[in-house]
Amino acid sequence: MSVFSEARLVAITVHVWDKGEEPVVSPWDGDLHFDRISAVVEEKLATKEYCKLVKEYYEVVHVPGGAESKKTDELALWYRAFTDPFRGRMIVGGCSEEDVNKHFEEAKARCARKVFTANELYQLEPVYVDHEPSYTVMQYLTELNFWDFDSRACDATKRLQVRYLVYENEWMLGTVWFDTFPVMVIACHGKDCEEKDRWITNANLYAAMIQWLATFEEKTQVTGFIGADMTLPALTEFGGQSIHDFYDTEKQVTRRPR
Repeated sequence: MSVFSEARLVAITVHVWDKGEEPVVSPWDGDLHFDRISAVVEEKLATKEYCKLVKEYYEVVHVPGGAESKKTDELALWYRAFTDPFRGRMIVGGCSEEDVNKHFEEAKARCARKVFTANELYQLEPVYVDHEPSYTVMQYLTELNFWDFDSRACDATKRLQVRYLVYENEWMLGTVWFDTFPVMVIACHGKDCEEKDRWITNANLYAAMIQWLATFEEKTQVTGFIGADMTLPALTEFGGQSIHDFYDTEKQVTRRPR
């Protein structure tokens, strides 16, 4: 893509290569915005390791017999990719070759750390065990009504447990146990831990837990039904006053001074 603005020519190109190769250079095609850049970089790095998005600035200068463009500046975004066996294709970026290489090594080091199965998490020693966790557990369930739940009665049975491996204000990881057996892994992060995830590992036990928890939902009755022709003082008399103090029922207007 090339544009002419204020005597400056801008050329945008994409460079893609593997170590030991000469970069394959192609002109940029389409709008230049974050989503478009991300899509192009992901496509180019599906099989290659290195990518560079280059924006070159040229000035149009006058020379004998005409005019020519002279390169005056260059901006570049660098990218590098690798494949992780658990996370798939990983792409890091930087503002320079040194910057992207630094981020690449950091990402490789993070991905080299142990990745866990749920069973391995169940075996870890918790930092804190909550024996009255129904309030927490209910936040991860969509099958029950959180607001009509009797958590005190539920917790008194001691059948439910949350074993926390991490228990911070904005980052939590724990396992849920029902009748001494593991049911699922729960996690949350962000402000007030609003971003929540759950991974159920025992479907039958989870179903049994849900059925049991449902017995602690408070049964409510809808009240307030009356016959439309029923004469009822409470309809218009409450708070020590009545409709007649504020509304002329014969004239059907307010008694408030206009």
